[in-house]
Amino acid sequence: MKAKTSLFGKAEERKTTDDNYNSKSFKSFFSGKIGTKFSKSVLIAGVSLLVLAAGFGVLFTQSSGYAVYYDEAFLGFVDKPETVIDNLEDINEAISLANGVEMTMYERDFSFEKSFQLFADKNNWEEIALAANERCSLDANVYEIYIDDVMIAQDSSIDNITSIMEQLKEEYTAANPQENFSTINFVQKIEIRVKKGDKPESADPEVLYASLKDILTVKTTAKIVEEKAVPFEIVYEYTDTKACGDVTVKSAGVDGKMETVTMVEKHDGMIVASTEVSSKVLSEKVDQIVLVGTKGMVVSDAGMITPSRGSVTSQMGSRWGRTHKGIDVPGDTGDPIFAAKEGTVTVAEYKNNGYGNVIEIDHGNGLVTLYAHLNSISVKPGDVVYPGQIIGGMGTTGRSTGVHLHFEVLVNGSNVNPLNYVKY
Repeated sequence: MKAKTSLFGKAEERKTTDDNYNSKSFKSFFSGKIGTKFSKSVLIAGVSLLVLAAGFGVLFTQSSGYAVYYDEAFLGFVDKPETVIDNLEDINEAISLANGVEMTMYERDFSFEKSFQLFADKNNWEEIALAANERCSLDANVYEIYIDDVMIAQDSSIDNITSIMEQLKEEYTAANPQENFSTINFVQKIEIRVKKGDKPESADPEVLYASLKDILTVKTTAKIVEEKAVPFEIVYEYTDTKACGDVTVKSAGVDGKMETVTMVEKHDGMIVASTEVSSKVLSEKVDQIVLVGTKGMVVSDAGMITPSRGSVTSQMGSRWGRTHKGIDVPGDTGDPIFAAKEGTVTVAEYKNNGYGNVIEIDHGNGLVTLYAHLNSISVKPGDVVYPGQIIGGMGTTGRSTGVHLHFEVLVNGSNVNPLNYVKY
């Protein structure tokens, strides 16, 4: 069987053939088959120049770099500025440890000049740090803590100050495990300013802790997610097939559900702000439909029913030298007085202003109805009444010339003509 030759084997064969050819050519040159004595001299000179150029190249590469200066003080010779800049944090730490106080060299104060120094060794960052410590006049960092622009303490290390503030936050969080804080900070404006100077006396940690705890007010924010019920509303429909005041639920109401997201801000645990940031409906409410009987009564275009039986004997306007603020409807003592519209009772009492027993109902949107001179009152403040509900009996209490209902309508606190809202 014929043996297979691998690609690697073929490559080796080609390389061997090429090497043999090159070797023969090189030997032929020196043996005089290709060139002359002059050719050999030229080749030797060329090789020498190449070696010399390569040597100069290496020497140039090793001798070129950057001179390092800090505030005009020469610190050394480096291959590139990154040798210093990328290790500046380590340089500052080394100088601080050597002096027992925190010091900082700033990148902005370094300068670098491209330079050529024959046979010069290049410095590493540690040698630059040593030179800086010996040749530069470096001041210590002095940290001052200001609260609302008032300096309260200074220290040689920023860590001493920030650690106390973090401790206060951690203690507050631990004391209020039920709170799910989104953020925790302080109400006051806190600044830590650094300046250069002599080594300051370190603040007593216990004194500084007590001072900060007494001055600072903890500010927290928390996101509160709540599910709330959306109460259904009662919608009244009138029917003259039922007696006035007779009510029947046509269809039951169902509360809806809503999810709200509220951001709550507290200062030392006291709520100072609460802002709803979003809400979404989880389920829609279904209003309750109630049928209200109006048999024997009239429903006006304004949606009010007549608050009593009878006829109007005195309208709104000037009467006996003064303004009559409503209408009068006479009747018999104890005749039923009906709520003209659904609403909330705000007044149900005897008044010495001439009205006697009086009821006021707030119907929302600035609309109020008033019922005066009543013989009896059947509701109390806070009661929610429906249209046609009996709220009292007709009478003649207060300044009255006989048994009747005095009825008023007010819009945003001003009297308007009741006959624009009810029909008799």
